[in-house]
Amino acid sequence: MNLMPAPSVFRRKQSNQHFRLAANVIAILALLTNWFVISVSPAMSQTKKPRGERPPRITKIYPELAGDPKVVHRFLSYLEFALEDRGIQIVNLPKQADAVLFANFTLTTEKGNLSAGLRTTELIVNGGREIKDECSTVSDSETTELFTNDAENLSANLRAKFPDAKTVWVDPASKNEISSHFWDDLPRQLTSHGFRIDESGQPDLKIHVILQRIKVPIEKRMLNYELELQNLDGKLLFSQSSGGPLSARLLDDPPPACSSTVIDLDWLTQQDPLFQSARGLAKRLHDQNVEADLYLPMDSIPSKH
Repeated sequence: MNLMPAPSVFRRKQSNQHFRLAANVIAILALLTNWFVISVSPAMSQTKKPRGERPPRITKIYPELAGDPKVVHRFLSYLEFALEDRGIQIVNLPKQADAVLFANFTLTTEKGNLSAGLRTTELIVNGGREIKDECSTVSDSETTELFTNDAENLSANLRAKFPDAKTVWVDPASKNEISSHFWDDLPRQLTSHGFRIDESGQPDLKIHVILQRIKVPIEKRMLNYELELQNLDGKLLFSQSSGGPLSARLLDDPPPACSSTVIDLDWLTQQDPLFQSARGLAKRLHDQNVEADLYLPMDSIPSKH
């Protein structure tokens, strides 16, 4: 006669079976993991890469710089800091260096014009007349839209100044081809600020708007440079030539409404070419040194069987 085991005994046997099954699964996974590590890790852990020719490692540079003394001094100051951050030194004698940097800097002047957007608004209200000039965007491009936010600004200013006004009339003679964006945007902005455009001739406000694109003459001081890095045997390691504006100044007085807008021309020279060239050179040398450290001759790579 077969007797069913007591519930506690049955559960204990079942638990033992589950435990043995889990142990077997863990053992299998461990074997698979070890196989994966043994098979794959050599390729994954290989940090060095084969190269046809090892690039030279450069940690010391001797500079041979020519050009305007002030420009040379500024570039050398930028370069010294940029190289120091990359673990590269500037030395005083060629024989102390791994490479020689030859650089020539040329300054020229370039005349041109900025484009300034000038908006003149004539406002008629309660028989009184008010005329106001406001300067919009200033650009060094002849095609840039200069009145992007003017319709919104004008509508907001009218609402702030005349909180009770309900209707406005825009003189159709105002429109010109200076900015189609402004004239397309103005009705929307007036409506969004609570005005109703009234063409009946009896509005609360009458406005006449004149848009002008004013030329503001300037002069830029332009820099052109050529860089060559050679090893001590005279072999060219790399070269670069580029340039850009170093400074800019006004040649004539701008419209009074735009004087505060164009008085500061630093935005024209934010990308200092001397700083950019020094930083770029330092990064290139650093990347080359990293490549040299990772160099592994082709014949040292074990062949696959």
